[in-house]
Amino acid sequence: MASDEVNEVKKDVESSGEAESVDTSNRKIYFGNLPFSTTAEQLERWVLEGISKPESKDLKAEIAVDGIGRARGFGYVDAPEDFKEDILKLHGETLDGRKLRVQIARDASSKAKWSGDNKGVQSTRRRFPRPIASKLLATPSHTYTLIDVGANLMHRAFGRRGLPSRSQKNAVKRARSMGVEQIIIAGTSVASTRSAQELAESYSGTLFYTAGVHPHSAKNWDDTSEEKLEKLAADPACVAIGETGLDFKRNFCEPDIQEEVFEKQVQLACRLKKPLFIHEREAHTKLMEILMKYEGQLPQCIIHCFTGTEEELKTYIDKGFWIGLTGFICQSENKIPELLKAGTLPLDRVLLESNAPFMEPRLRRDLEVWDSLKHVLECLPSLASWSPFPRNEPAKLPIVCEIVAHYLGLEPHEVADKTSQNAHKVFGIDKE
Repeated sequence: MASDEVNEVKKDVESSGEAESVDTSNRKIYFGNLPFSTTAEQLERWVLEGISKPESKDLKAEIAVDGIGRARGFGYVDAPEDFKEDILKLHGETLDGRKLRVQIARDASSKAKWSGDNKGVQSTRRRFPRPIASKLLATPSHTYTLIDVGANLMHRAFGRRGLPSRSQKNAVKRARSMGVEQIIIAGTSVASTRSAQELAESYSGTLFYTAGVHPHSAKNWDDTSEEKLEKLAADPACVAIGETGLDFKRNFCEPDIQEEVFEKQVQLACRLKKPLFIHEREAHTKLMEILMKYEGQLPQCIIHCFTGTEEELKTYIDKGFWIGLTGFICQSENKIPELLKAGTLPLDRVLLESNAPFMEPRLRRDLEVWDSLKHVLECLPSLASWSPFPRNEPAKLPIVCEIVAHYLGLEPHEVADKTSQNAHKVFGIDKE
């Protein structure tokens, strides 16, 4: 074991009067900032190759997970004493685009005083203060700018007390540092739309919002909802009606209620001549049935976070709808790369959106676009330290841009320019 590391740990705890709770022998090695897709076997193999002992079997890795089994972005390696000094030298090395933090792990007996134990259970107290999140800004290697047409900044992931790095303010700073110049906040209820309006007022020209009731919240619609949404939509910063639509995959609300509330918002969009920001999951047929009732009156329609089939896409394109692409493009089961390559999904109908904090781009080394993403990943702010799940942010939108460009055979700046033009056209927002 590296004696300097041991002494540093002992010095830290001695100064706080906690030295008796720290055992510096037989300590596991902590690996922080791991890619969320990393398995224990992959970490073991990577470490053994890194210390030039690929054939050794004397090493055991574990990945920290949350209560439902999702990786938390860090793990531990238990290794023989004579391996540990070499393992600690891996600090700062890059694994799948992430610079790893490698250090001696805290022991389980001090879990009430430190950030977590070896099982990945995080306590409510921290020994050291969190880094200042607003300073975790990128120095991007790309020069293009983007518009994020759908981010859920009103989600609790961006507003939990005591976790300033998750704040909306710092999320906007990180986005701008990565070239995401304008963001449209998705309203999912009357209350969240009102909160989005208040936030947008503080970022005039940068933040905009939509006014709507999500299908998951359709049961909360009452006799006053339409009037309240109409008042919120009168604000110039409100650029669309939504997020509305149908979700028959989860059915958090009865389908007939979803349909009724969706149709009322379609009528509102037609009357106000505001674009429709549409959520659809396994409800394509019923969605189109309702929309086609108003075919001659429909405003611009945006299919938010498209996850459908080729036939569904063709229907949307034939009707002149816009298609929002997110980090879903990285998921193994999706067909979007083939649709882009074949020209079925043309760039002049594409909008880019993060859908933060959801739909994080899940990157794997076997993606054919991997090599062209390295320069973007290296300059992304580190977010894993504050995420209880793989939390997405508008700052990660350049990843989606780079992937779309790869499958279209274009330069990323061409995709950025065109999708930004599309967003200006659809939502009527001016460039800053």
